[in-house]
Amino acid sequence: MSENNLSKAILFAIAFNGQGGGEHVQSDKISDSVKSTTLTWVHMDANNPDTLQWLKKEANYLDDIILDALLDSETRPRILEFKEGMLMILRGVNLNKGNNPEDMVSIRLWIDEYRIISLQCNNFATVHDIVGNLERGKGPKTSGDFTAKLLLQLFDRMDPILTALNDSTDDIEEQVMESPDYNEREIIVSIRKQAIMFRRYMLPQKEVIQALLISDLPWLQMNMRHIHESHNM
Repeated sequence: MSENNLSKAILFAIAFNGQGGGEHVQSDKISDSVKSTTLTWVHMDANNPDTLQWLKKEANYLDDIILDALLDSETRPRILEFKEGMLMILRGVNLNKGNNPEDMVSIRLWIDEYRIISLQCNNFATVHDIVGNLERGKGPKTSGDFTAKLLLQLFDRMDPILTALNDSTDDIEEQVMESPDYNEREIIVSIRKQAIMFRRYMLPQKEVIQALLISDLPWLQMNMRHIHESHNM
């Protein structure tokens, strides 16, 4: 695995300072950082073939079940808890140019007390939100804090789109009741299809949060209140 290919597999790595900030880790320091007790977040390109090689070398504590899930081309929101950490797969609205919001994009994560390893197949807006907060010193302080903030920001990104979708449905249905029109009925069908696609991922995502709320991972306990907030959104 060449240094050039490695730089493409790893999109960025950030070492947290425990105070809400973090510093980007140079490529030749990433291996040491993820083996230290400094919380380090490594974000990778799931499409790059060198990603698997890096994981097998630098994260050899992850078994094949976890690796397969992190790199699976078809993903639905789910969680698997292990003794030291957890595998978590989540979905967010697709804000990439030329795509529809309901074509939701996935993020796959391994999280334990000292490591966050995340993978994306497509650009993931919430990741940039968290990176920006870390650069401003207003980001997560711990891996539990990261988990809670990631969930909250995922739903924050979804909320205006879902609200607009519901408002559009109400407006069109009101127009149909006042002045029935076949074209408007087609619009309703289209909107309802969008809503169905959102529900396809949001319901299992709620189940992920429910599982987190009963988790006994010690590094997650201080953030249960914020995780509960996500469950109520």
